[in-house]
Amino acid sequence: MRKIIVAMVLIMLLSTSSFAFSNHVRWSFKADAPITSGIAANENYVFAGDGSGNCYAFNNSGSPVWVHRGNSSVTGTPVIANDRVVFVRSDGHVTCLKISDGSVIWDNNTPNNASGQDTAPDGAAIGDGKVFVSKGDGVLHALNLNDGKTVWTYKSEIELRAAPSFGEKLVFLGEYNGILSILNPKDGSRIGGGGAGGAINTLAIKNGTAYASSWDGSVQAFKIKDIIPLWNVKVGDPVTTQPEVNNGMIAVGTARGFVVALDEKSGNILWKFSSEAGNINAKPVIADGFVFAPTSKGIYVLDGNSGRERALIFAEEGGSDSSPAFVNDVLYVGCNSGAVYAVN
Repeated sequence: MRKIIVAMVLIMLLSTSSFAFSNHVRWSFKADAPITSGIAANENYVFAGDGSGNCYAFNNSGSPVWVHRGNSSVTGTPVIANDRVVFVRSDGHVTCLKISDGSVIWDNNTPNNASGQDTAPDGAAIGDGKVFVSKGDGVLHALNLNDGKTVWTYKSEIELRAAPSFGEKLVFLGEYNGILSILNPKDGSRIGGGGAGGAINTLAIKNGTAYASSWDGSVQAFKIKDIIPLWNVKVGDPVTTQPEVNNGMIAVGTARGFVVALDEKSGNILWKFSSEAGNINAKPVIADGFVFAPTSKGIYVLDGNSGRERALIFAEEGGSDSSPAFVNDVLYVGCNSGAVYAVN
């Protein structure tokens, strides 16, 4: 027997079996505009960016710590680096703030020449003392983490729409023309790569392995050392999100609203779930035995083993194009209504 429980803005679908995720709202906050960034969180702070250009900082009890205001939407997910947070706006600004008080450490704006295009369509990556950010004119910028000055640039053959990744002391760049480039973080020289039949999303890096997804419907894995292919699987739809890798599983979202889970080692498809919500824009999160998948209908809570729908939350908030964060048994989500929630 299934019961439908409506509580605040939550729509829950619970079965009679045990359900560890209670969906209790710990705190909430309403931003000035829809949440356009992913949520970044650690043990002490939570960060979110909205469509008006504001970056918000909260403590883990939900109290606002500061707001840094801007003029264009925050893209990608803010990156926490020790005592500072770095985030990107669509107008090309890359901003580094002191976490404790939101004061500006540096702000870098290197506009491109592509009229009418966002200059920074996705977020940044941090490593080797640098901040790496893709621009819409096809240039990857490496900025000094201390002062924000440009250290080097790398020019792609085409516009860049995905954020770079950093891992194993290398920079990974998925390009819109289906080319994967591996760069030396010291000078930006290309030292290897590969490809796919469509635009490559931001890569996931874990334990010496890189995981790439593409708009050609492929998800692939390769050993970073010597670039040894491990597997390449087609999931049946264009893959629109960065892979999420956790607990031996990979989860991606597709252009037709499917959430697909694959085995981390073999690439075998474990299950598919149809949200019937159209294009999924934000990376799912795997945590606590569940897959939390943001869609235009709300955030689906899926059983990690079977892919069965266990809950649909925040359906009345206009859905979500923001990748959640899960820290210390708390799920942090941003909604298209501008709401930010902490739930467990």
